[in-house]
Amino acid sequence: MSMIFQSYALWPHMTVAENVAYGLKLRKLDRATIDRKLAAILDTTHLRDLADRYPGELSGGQQQRVALARALIVEPETLLLDEPLSNLDANLREEMRFEVRRLHDEYRYTTVYVTHDQSEAMTTADVIAVMNAGKSGGKFAVGGEGAAAIRQHVVRLWAEKPEAAENVVPGTVVRQVFLGASRDYLVEMPDGTQLRVVASAAENIPPGASVWLHLPPERCRVLSG
Repeated sequence: MSMIFQSYALWPHMTVAENVAYGLKLRKLDRATIDRKLAAILDTTHLRDLADRYPGELSGGQQQRVALARALIVEPETLLLDEPLSNLDANLREEMRFEVRRLHDEYRYTTVYVTHDQSEAMTTADVIAVMNAGKSGGKFAVGGEGAAAIRQHVVRLWAEKPEAAENVVPGTVVRQVFLGASRDYLVEMPDGTQLRVVASAAENIPPGASVWLHLPPERCRVLSG
């Protein structure tokens, strides 16, 4: 098993090549095998030109690739990643999402990836589990109460109550932000629950206004009982 930490945990006194090859040296592999595996992983992670540099001379994205290379070179059965991109800026984080996915597709190791970023999870994962207080779901009794989740872009927002009343709830606009192609609303339900809704930019409903939300039943997912 290999693990990649949020802080990268690279050894500052070692070069990129020394950091990456460290696991192979611990296994006491011969020099020729180490050199061959090192060259291959440095090419795969686009680090060959940086092999002789130290971590302090690298950007955040480069350090992240070094951490990935060090974890992959030992050919683990399982790869664990603990929010590995959270220290990167937005543009670099987006780039590295695809890099992590590319490396996974190339090496096919079982990978467990922890993140609070929904876009990151959607980009990198084959299977997603939503955890809440250490649990991912439960058993549900007919007629019992539970929590449900719904993607904000599938919720329909109306200024007046629609004729179809199934799964339609009233609310009050708390906040509205114009995003160019859409508007991001924060709507509060009568019980105090707040729900974010992405709606058309053409519909401009001000804060304080009453609205109605349609939550398509087929798009609701039960999370806990």
